[in-house]
Amino acid sequence: MSGMGQRTVDEEVAFRLSRQEVFGGSDAPAVFGFSSYRDALDVYHEKTRPVRREEVERDLEQQGIHIFRGNRNEGDAVRLYLEEHGYEGRRESRQYAAGEGGVLAVHVDGTVFEDPGRPDWKRGTGVIEAKSPYVATFARLVSEGIGPAYIIQLQFNLAVTDRPWGALIFFCDHHEAGPIVSVERPADESLCALLRERAEEFMRRHVAERIPPDPEEWSLAEDSEVNEALLERGGDYVLVEDESFLRSIGRPLVDRYRISKDAEAAYRELQPEAQRWIEERLESDAALLPGGDKLRIVRRSGSTRLDERQLRASRPIDRDALVRYLREHGAAGAGDPDAIADRLELDFGRYEKVGRASSHLRIYPASS
Repeated sequence: MSGMGQRTVDEEVAFRLSRQEVFGGSDAPAVFGFSSYRDALDVYHEKTRPVRREEVERDLEQQGIHIFRGNRNEGDAVRLYLEEHGYEGRRESRQYAAGEGGVLAVHVDGTVFEDPGRPDWKRGTGVIEAKSPYVATFARLVSEGIGPAYIIQLQFNLAVTDRPWGALIFFCDHHEAGPIVSVERPADESLCALLRERAEEFMRRHVAERIPPDPEEWSLAEDSEVNEALLERGGDYVLVEDESFLRSIGRPLVDRYRISKDAEAAYRELQPEAQRWIEERLESDAALLPGGDKLRIVRRSGSTRLDERQLRASRPIDRDALVRYLREHGAAGAGDPDAIADRLELDFGRYEKVGRASSHLRIYPASS
């Protein structure tokens, strides 16, 4: 990495080539079925397709500001996290390897030094995984908590570094909740062993042999033991016996939480009932209630998109790369390279998927 900036094109090409040879921390949620954006087949293609310099140049140009921002903010995140918790530690940027031939490799953003004064499960050296999400993602983390994909990545990092505990830290310097959200977890020995074993198997069976995987075979998202291991286990609960606290804060807080969850469930049930009533009885998609509240049905037609999995399985040809190859190496008797490429172009209509039309109810409360 060049200082606080991004890699040069040559450095990025070398980095991507090196990433193809190892199973990394960000690969774990995808391969094991906890990512909404990537799966085992995506990871396989990332590790087996050619790394093209022109693609690298385009990516760096488009993502430069995001890369710079991430590098800067992750350093601030580690520093603030250590300060807030009173830990001794350091910001670092290094790779740890494990497995046969170092086929498992993770990048570590920081280290918490060993301290016998901490609770048993985190007295040892801890590993820090830092993230710098934009405000919308950060807001979801604040309101909904840390999802299993992040925990899988942390546990895989612990499996490779062989450290007893670690922390996920999220930094956003323009959110009302404050700049840092952090989650600390002990290493789960059985889960770490499973992730290591499966990751090595994935690299051996698929990447090394160039055999595309079935994503469903590799998903652990429905495994009950894995999901049990993802539950919060850091620290112990201490029984509160202070009656003043229980009466004024503790019990009212829990009661209101239960009321809010019940209200949320009732709200979800009433929405489709109200929509059905409007559709069956009114000639309009909008209804005005006494008092000024408005209900409107918002309708959306199904979107057309490419079936990415089927497209990947077809191994489509990069037209520009094919033309360059034919021009450079010749194609005796084959004809003009552009004409050859035109004959090989894909019919993308075969890969189109049209989503189902949908509708939802939008509520506009009257101004108070």
